[in-house]
Amino acid sequence: MIHIHQTTTWLSIAAGLLSAVLWFVAALVRVPTDKLGSGFGALVGMEDVAYGFKRQTFWNACAAGTAGLATLFQAITTLTAP
Repeated sequence: MIHIHQTTTWLSIAAGLLSAVLWFVAALVRVPTDKLGSGFGALVGMEDVAYGFKRQTFWNACAAGTAGLATLFQAITTLTAP
């Protein structure tokens, strides 16, 4: 039982660190708002903004998933504590 406890502790630490790195990557994604403009009554440049938001969404989802794994591993660690 101690082996499971140690393994899930380290898995929780690793998942937490990976989650932090992924959220940092999401924060570095640039959304190009400087290309926004209007032309003939419509917004121009929304494709670039939407692409930036999609990239941020992807990295945020990855970070949230690994944060969830970290929480799951921490719960298993707590439940298997000697």
